[in-house]
Amino acid sequence: MKKLFVCRSYYHIYIALKYNDELSDMTILCIDTEFNIDKIYSIKERVEKNFKNINLITSSNSYKDIRGKLEKYYDEIYLCHWVAYKMPEMYIYKKFKKSNFFMIEDGVNHYGGIEKSIVNKKIYVKYIVNYFLIGKKDLTLKNNVKEIYVTYLEKYPSYMNTKLRFIESKFNCDKVINTKILDVFNIRIDNKYHYNNKNILIFTQPLSEDGYIEEDVKMRIYKNIVEILKQKGYSIFFKCHPREKTLYLFEKDVVMLDRNFPAEVLNFTGVKFHAAIAICSGSIDTINAENKVKLYPEFFETIDYSNMELVTKNRVENIL
Repeated sequence: MKKLFVCRSYYHIYIALKYNDELSDMTILCIDTEFNIDKIYSIKERVEKNFKNINLITSSNSYKDIRGKLEKYYDEIYLCHWVAYKMPEMYIYKKFKKSNFFMIEDGVNHYGGIEKSIVNKKIYVKYIVNYFLIGKKDLTLKNNVKEIYVTYLEKYPSYMNTKLRFIESKFNCDKVINTKILDVFNIRIDNKYHYNNKNILIFTQPLSEDGYIEEDVKMRIYKNIVEILKQKGYSIFFKCHPREKTLYLFEKDVVMLDRNFPAEVLNFTGVKFHAAIAICSGSIDTINAENKVKLYPEFFETIDYSNMELVTKNRVENIL
């Protein structure tokens, strides 16, 4: 069996590795414009060292570039999001129509994007383009799209029900796989934190990069969170989002994690987290932590962010 995974993020690579049955002939296609070049070539070496059945290749968005690197046929193709107007996913879908396709959710933004109650220009455009390109309002309705892997099945439209599957249902649970994934992303954490029951993991989000708030406001929000939790005696792990450009500067007692790896890999390190904290990121839902705290869960339903700094500061002071 030949399988192809199309990846645009380190999280996508993680999913591909967790879906590896170690028997299939598997290709991971990484769209290199989305990655740190040095990092992705290091990952390629480690993937192919640890998984003999996997070939990781990189490509630009160019059809010509992609066409020259893919094989003529794949039994199964996994797309890590299913926006029909996104290239090269649509190019791959149209080129390999005889293959079976599987769609994998990519973050909480999918939920807002497919809610029937939400009517906006983006969704209108999506439906028009879907009809134009594939003749249906949603790519998932095509017969060769076999399954859709998501985190919360109940948040998706009823017309998808027969194809929805829990995203972890296809995971390879072999602990050896997890050890190999740790090596692929080259994660090392000081042993002293393995026995600490006051570890806190903070996730950032690209809130200024996506135009929601100014960068200086975002930096003050995260600085407040770190300082308040330090005063409470917690050891802080700080995980930046891969798409962020912000340079955060903290004292040396804050563990600054590499931004270029999927947070889920931290579950394999043996480090116990008292809490995972974010503004509204769904990343905390995938972390093995005693407490999972969203300081501003209403973020994407908010129009005015002028009091966000004060609200998050007050909330972090009153948790844990």
